[in-house]
Amino acid sequence: MRLPISNSLFKTVALLTLGAFAVLGFAPFYFYPASILSLIGVIYFIVLSDSPKSAAIAGFTYGLGLFGVGIYWIYISLHTYGGMPSLMAGFSTFVLASFLALFPGIVGLLSKKICKQQPGLLIIAIPVFWALADWVRSWIFTGFPWLTMGYSQIPASPLAGYMPIIGVYGVTLITTFIASIIGYLLANRQARKVWQSKVIASVLLVILSGYLLKQIEWTTPTDKPLSVSLLQGNVEQSLKWAPEIAEHTMQQYLAMVESSDA
Repeated sequence: MRLPISNSLFKTVALLTLGAFAVLGFAPFYFYPASILSLIGVIYFIVLSDSPKSAAIAGFTYGLGLFGVGIYWIYISLHTYGGMPSLMAGFSTFVLASFLALFPGIVGLLSKKICKQQPGLLIIAIPVFWALADWVRSWIFTGFPWLTMGYSQIPASPLAGYMPIIGVYGVTLITTFIASIIGYLLANRQARKVWQSKVIASVLLVILSGYLLKQIEWTTPTDKPLSVSLLQGNVEQSLKWAPEIAEHTMQQYLAMVESSDA
């Protein structure tokens, strides 16, 4: 039974929720199934979109939920520590989230446009474009690789086993590929009848291979471990360089050094 995706309000709320839910796959939550489940959801909507434009809107809305929740700390940095007025800080964070949301939107647009005549190719197109979009996002305009999907699979997911071999963008490709297969089959009853058993076997094989790779010790220590501590004094920006508190700041850091375990 298909979800009522023709209802635009339902679709918008669902996609925003799916995007926000994906954040649980990243630190500090590390609930890696959340990212895969959310990807299955957005891919389901992209597959059932009736045009490249509606697929782009689906991807963008999902991205707005993902980045709107996932980069909330930008607001804190701008307002609390940067002294920016709350309204301006909120607007700036929204603009950045909207820009980042363009990348999932472009994934939906290109995938649907290229696979218009052969919808089954969406299973391949979506993962490829998603991995490319995350890669481009990591360097364009100096880059903002926050919430790259591959990172959601470390450290606990079996798919993390692929990380030493193909890196984060390779894991992004595998993660979205699994989600694309499942999302496509959920949206296409005919394909589900034909491919279901093969798909289940393929997904299990990918997961099992990742699990086995994860058991390999890829590095070995060559010397005694070096203990390091990162100190953060949380000095207000307005006081950071004030000469009258310089000594107090120095004493604060010395106290932190002395209490450190490093």
